[in-house]
Parts: sequence; structure tokens; C-alpha cells
Amino acid sequence: MLQDLLNQVVLDTHNSAKMYELAKEYDRLEQGAAAATFYLRAADYEKEDKLLKYKSLIRLGKVYNREGRRFITVNSILQDAISTMPNRPEAYYFLAKYFQEKDEWRPSFTYLSIAKQFIGLDDIDVDYPGDDELEFLYARAVWKNNGTDDGKDLLFNLKYKTPGVSKNVIKQVDKLFDHIGFPSRIRYNGSDSSEYKFPFRGLKGIKTNYARHFQDMFVLSVHDGKTNGSYVEIGSGDPIENNNTYLLEKEFGWKGLSVEINEKHCYTHSKHRVGNILMGDASKINYTDVLKSHCFSDQIDFLRINAEEASLPVLKNIPFNRHSFGVVQFQHNACWWGHEIRDESRNILKELGYILVVSNIAMDYAQYYEDWWVHPNYFKKHMKSNDDINFIWKYAMHEVKN
Repeated sequence: MLQDLLNQVVLDTHNSAKMYELAKEYDRLEQGAAAATFYLRAADYEKEDKLLKYKSLIRLGKVYNREGRRFITVNSILQDAISTMPNRPEAYYFLAKYFQEKDEWRPSFTYLSIAKQFIGLDDIDVDYPGDDELEFLYARAVWKNNGTDDGKDLLFNLKYKTPGVSKNVIKQVDKLFDHIGFPSRIRYNGSDSSEYKFPFRGLKGIKTNYARHFQDMFVLSVHDGKTNGSYVEIGSGDPIENNNTYLLEKEFGWKGLSVEINEKHCYTHSKHRVGNILMGDASKINYTDVLKSHCFSDQIDFLRINAEEASLPVLKNIPFNRHSFGVVQFQHNACWWGHEIRDESRNILKELGYILVVSNIAMDYAQYYEDWWVHPNYFKKHMKSNDDINFIWKYAMHEVKN
């Protein structure tokens, strides 16, 4: 093979295509010096076929990179490749990859941002690993540059929302998640509607949800997209971001009462929400009087308890003898605090006749922090999970095929 290619080049010394094939054979045989020589000659001699010149320069850069300590040379060669064909992703990708290897994340992000404009083109002969690998490098660069959930969201979407991703990329995503953790919030958006396991009336009109881990979506699934429902939310936090009732109020006309100890959150709530807000220590509130004074009916659609250490005392103070709740979500933080609060809350709700539909909701495969209960009148068998720990995406969404 090698001798035949050499003979062809000797007989046609200005044929760039034949030089390129000879360089590839030297490259395959790991004879870097000879490969570099003929890649360089192919690029220099080629005047009309830009793609051949482009491929020769990329492969030349890869040869020099393998030798190490030649980044300036590699950078220059790949810049020439970009100048030759600026509307292809491969040269940007390899240059960005080399910058990441040097822990220079800002230029890597810049090159990957440009490369993403040109994904989806036909494959060419430069050992480009594919657009999903480019998307992974981009997501990693976003996270390295700002350290926020933006990069984690991209990584999450790549693994859980993007079909056809290679096993190698999935493995790299998993390894990175082991190091940096999952996003603090796992988002739903309108493009996910066909994959959502528990559709309800009005689902296709939702562009995004607001709860941290599908708490609002679960309530709507149980109540089949009910409008003008009612809620009691104890420990509401921010009235919009990561809030469990904002979607219910904003898109479905629900009304209710939120309890919050943080003055800033209460002030923001009063400005941006329709529902009532009560500021105070959740463990010291007389809920019988409060629910009566706010004219709640005997049947309330949703009870949410997330009052940190006060959650269990709150649960014990809820007048279940006067009111029933369609859905009860209780945050027990068992993976961090131990199982005592969780187990006692389960005993209380089970004794009251509520059905534990989803136990140990988790933000990943290990960090579980709350239980979701349903009143027997609203129980839907297909929504019950038999798993002890329920990673929310696995529970709520169909898996994409990779």
C-alpha cells in the first residue's frame, strides 16, 4: 500500500490528492514526520480544491499536536484551516479541544460558539468525532467559564433530551456529573410535551414550568389540568423562581395561601402574585383559624410543606379533620438529615389514608428529599412508582433513544 502510494506521487509530483493519501498512510503507520511533510505539501500545492486543503491542514495540526509542546504551531495551522473554510465546524472544534487541554476555557468557548453555527454538515475525512462531541465540549466550556447551572443544563439536555448521542459522549457527561453534580433545577419546556409520561389538559400550552423538580407538573397531572384550583403552600420561598404554585396560578387560575418567613420573599410575592401571603414562623401558626379566615373549602387541591426543621410540626398542626387535600407534597430532606422526619411524616399521612405515590423524589440518582402523596379520591394507578428513590426525570419523562 505504502509503496504503491509512493510510486503514484513520484509519477505525479504535483498531485495534491495523491500526496494527501500518502500522508494519511504515513499517519496510519504513525510515521509523523513523513505524514506532516506530505500533508503540508498537499496543502501548499492545492490551489483550487479548498476542501482538500482544509483536510490536509486539519490532519497536519493533529500530527503536530500528537508530538506535544507545539501548540503555537498547531494554533497557526488550524487558523489557516479556518481561513480556508470558515463555514465548517471541524477546525474550530479541534482548536477548541486543544485549548481545553491547556485549561484555557474562554478561547475554547469562543471557537465552539462559532462552530455550533455549522453543525449538521456532511462528514469529511478528518476523524471529526461528531456534533454531539462538539456539543459536549461546548457545555463543558460554558460550565467552566461561569460555574452556573447554564452549563449543567446543557449537559443534562445532551444526555436526557437529545436522541442519538454516542455512548462515548454519554460516558463523558456522566463522569463530569460525578464531579460537578446535576443542575439544581431540572426544567420542563414545551418541546418536552410528547415525552411527558402523565399528560393533562393544557399541557401543550405550557412553555416552561417553575418548580425545581416537576412538583407543579405532578399536581396538574393528578388534577388533569384543573383550572381555578386551590393550594396551601407552607414555605413558599421565592414567589416565582423554583416556586411550586406559580405555574398553577399563572396558567391555570389557581388561588391560595402561601406562608413564608423571609420578609424579602413576602414583599416580592405581594408585588407579583395574586394569591395571599402570610409572613411568620410556620410552626407557630394556627392553621385551623388561618384556613377558616381565608375561606378555604373542606376540599383543598394541593398542600405543600417545605418549612425546613418546622415541616414536621407543621404537618402535625394541619387540620386534616376539617380539610382534605388532593395532593400533599412533604419535603423531608432525608438524604441529608436522616430518615426520622421522613418516617414520622409517612406514618402520619398513611394513618390519614393518603397514598404515597412517589417516594423519595431525587434531584439525581442519590439525593432524595421529598415524598408525594395523593388522596384516595384522586389516586391514578399509572402514576404510582414502585421505586424507593425516584430521580425526577426518570419518573416523569420517557427516555430518549441513544
